[in-house]
Amino acid sequence: MRAQQVSAPEGNAANPSLTLHATSSTDLETIETDGEVALPSAQVNRDAISPLLAGLSLPSPFTAHERALKAAILSASDGFQTGMGFNVIRAPDEALKVTLDKAVSLSSESGLTISASPEGDLPLLFWSDGQTNGAGVLSLSGGGAPMLDVRINEYALTPDGFSVAGDAADLKSWRAERLAIGTRLSEFSASRSEGVTHASAIGEVMVDGPLFGVSFRPTRIFGGVEAVLGEEGARLQTYQRDCLGIDSKGLDLNSSMAIKPTILKLCPTDGRFLRQSGDIYSGKLNFTEINLPFAGADTSGDITLTDGSLSWSAADARDKWKGAEPADADR
Repeated sequence: MRAQQVSAPEGNAANPSLTLHATSSTDLETIETDGEVALPSAQVNRDAISPLLAGLSLPSPFTAHERALKAAILSASDGFQTGMGFNVIRAPDEALKVTLDKAVSLSSESGLTISASPEGDLPLLFWSDGQTNGAGVLSLSGGGAPMLDVRINEYALTPDGFSVAGDAADLKSWRAERLAIGTRLSEFSASRSEGVTHASAIGEVMVDGPLFGVSFRPTRIFGGVEAVLGEEGARLQTYQRDCLGIDSKGLDLNSSMAIKPTILKLCPTDGRFLRQSGDIYSGKLNFTEINLPFAGADTSGDITLTDGSLSWSAADARDKWKGAEPADADR
């Protein structure tokens, strides 16, 4: 089935095609349909896609990345080609079953490309009775979008929540304005059920540029982190590791003070960086030794803190040093 042009208020497609092949049981009660849809030249009006992008939001330090991603999606919507295959089964006394078990791709005139292919024993997508699950390898690149590769071992969507788990997520260094970010994860998961959101990851995050009032030179943060948010509050803690590591080429604190290249190990008490009790957020870090080489306009040297802990609370917005012993401050 082919058409020269299909138009709607949301957009249009030139030369779209739909191929269907149906089989049935001898009693004609069970029908299975294999199909393919192809859109060799399509366009979505920006007025139609903008409301969808309104729900795409990144935390405030990454607003430039949010703007860049939205701009890339809008540019891609002006002209693209895509297609997919599907399988539909309708059987008596059973819910409708829809399966995507072949690779899906989209390429735009702006250069943006998206691809998704099945992974393992699960299809890319299986939908039935309001529930969706699947697995796959996702890739995004070009057209102003970041270069991202993710391998999802399994995901599930239900009316009550979601879950996703994978063993690879690689975001190449993505710079928007002056800030570059990147990730390389060997394990990640996220879920929401019964009002509780849970997320965990093992790997590393890279930062280069201004963030939270500090200008980071190339800095790598590595280890495992787990976060939980629910009615009882929030907590952020290490995951399958005792500490987080920081390997930094340096930090510029202001125009006249900088931290030179350094490697740090942060070990929270009981593994928790942050815990919530009512409206109060708090945390505590233990350390055997922290060495901070610094340089200022008129002085430089090293600050060494040994056998101490850093306790903090959002209630009074002040860091409280306990047991910190500065030494070896050479001017």
